[in-house]
Amino acid sequence: DYQAGLAILRRDGFASMDASGVKTLTTRPVKFADGKYLFVNTDCPSGELKVEVLNEASEVISPFTFANCDPISSDSTQVQVTWGEYDDLTALQDDPIRFRFTLDDGSLYSFWVSPDASGASYGYVGGGGPGFTGPIDTVGQQEDTTPPEPDPMTWASAPTADDQDSISMTATTATDPSGVQYYFMETSSNPGGDDSGWQDPANYTDDGLNSGTQYCYKVRARDKSANQNLTDWSTPDACATTESGPLFEDGFDVSEWNSVWTEDAQNDWFRTTSVKHDGAASACVDGSATDATLTTVDNIDVSGSSTVTVDCWWWIDSRLDSGEYLKCEYKLDSDSWTELDSLDGNVDTENYWHHLQLDVNTSGKSNMLLRFKGKMNRSNEDAYADTVKVTHKN
Repeated sequence: DYQAGLAILRRDGFASMDASGVKTLTTRPVKFADGKYLFVNTDCPSGELKVEVLNEASEVISPFTFANCDPISSDSTQVQVTWGEYDDLTALQDDPIRFRFTLDDGSLYSFWVSPDASGASYGYVGGGGPGFTGPIDTVGQQEDTTPPEPDPMTWASAPTADDQDSISMTATTATDPSGVQYYFMETSSNPGGDDSGWQDPANYTDDGLNSGTQYCYKVRARDKSANQNLTDWSTPDACATTESGPLFEDGFDVSEWNSVWTEDAQNDWFRTTSVKHDGAASACVDGSATDATLTTVDNIDVSGSSTVTVDCWWWIDSRLDSGEYLKCEYKLDSDSWTELDSLDGNVDTENYWHHLQLDVNTSGKSNMLLRFKGKMNRSNEDAYADTVKVTHKN
């Protein structure tokens, strides 16, 4: 039996120079008589191609340097090489020059210098191909007015929460002869949400988000032609980050200190059931006390947070004088103790439960300790702390 078939070969696709990691390739000296623009046929959507031009003695010709070269990251049979505002090689006509290519993770199939901005090579194209009028390429790349497919964009994997502060998503891989870029937009305007900006990868992770918060995303694509043709936006898709459980929580309800807290040698702290915010008990510091401390025994793990919230209820009675206080302090890793807040006698409202709720920057830190510190001169002066909690914010 016989069957008809169709074989499709990439232009100049019989052979390529491949790179896994960063590799450099330098040509022998070459000349061109009437060329002006350098084009390449390359496949490096996940890598990068740059080109610089050398004289016959292998000296770099400014401004056609690696440093100035606009990196190419696409899979296209025709991409123009530019060096910022420079792309015209006319001044190098008839001079022996070398092209030096640096390629990171990809394939280089061919290169040529064209007299036309269209990229027509005026070389043979074998069996022809779409857009060619004969066996010689006299047309180059015609103006691209068609956006990538699919249009509108769709989701390969809709936005999904990774954890309490990040959401990941993947767009359907779009196709276009000129190469494709993607833009992920966050539309809820909730704190921490960010757009991706134009990027080559079809996946995006938005991090630094708030826990237990809903965010909404849509995606579109554009091609890498001069026209940068845009698809329509995908259908928006909403997703909430996971709720964050407390990193630390204690209400002094089980027993005195419960192996969670430790006090200093003054022993001026005790557990009491007479004054409490909620639950069965609170912690009380009883004068006279000179910066008597009650400190968490174990480090609180803050390595997964850039910001945590310290939350507690506390009280000073009406007998505290000026200069007497109850303070809340924290310590990160080997840093010094830092005051978070203070209730001061004859300053803050007395005989009243105050709600302390303040954020601490823990970026780059691993461990946190908390302590309360009381100062009062007389035995009938007291202060209280209750319902202490540390939670991840972002």
